[in-house]
Amino acid sequence: MASFQDAFHKGLEAYDSADRARKEIAAVFDDCAKQVSAASGGAIVLSRESTSRVREEAAHAVVLGGFAVRESYQALMARLVSEPNSSGEELCEYKLAYHGYPVAIVYADVDEYCHDKQSLERALVELLGHPTTGGKLRRLMDLHAKRKSGGSREHAQANSDPNGNAE
Repeated sequence: MASFQDAFHKGLEAYDSADRARKEIAAVFDDCAKQVSAASGGAIVLSRESTSRVREEAAHAVVLGGFAVRESYQALMARLVSEPNSSGEELCEYKLAYHGYPVAIVYADVDEYCHDKQSLERALVELLGHPTTGGKLRRLMDLHAKRKSGGSREHAQANSDPNGNAE
């Protein structure tokens, strides 16, 4: 005979466990944001946001006169504190499992799955140290310096595409 009471209690415990994991994940992202803000002298703010893009297979349909189908996803964004409404720079896409972990982190040439707090922290450290991310953060810091000085001071760097890759 099925024990619905046991299943009921198991469901409550599963929810509580997933809620703790989601709060832990949020705390790791918040700590990352605080440290990036400190490292940038308060110039850069990181935020987790829901955004959308045209689905890849739908992009071909648009060319052929069809409709674009958009998909939503979560992204870690960086922008200047002085420009909170700017589009900013997308550092990575991330996705939480319903239970919290694993957390998928996707950017540039990296597709990583984090199964606990330590692996999520390592993944975010690697993200911040990646050349593509560094290029995005450099552009924001240069823009901050330019706006702060009121001049046209630019950081000397190679031309780069929007993904931070040298052309």
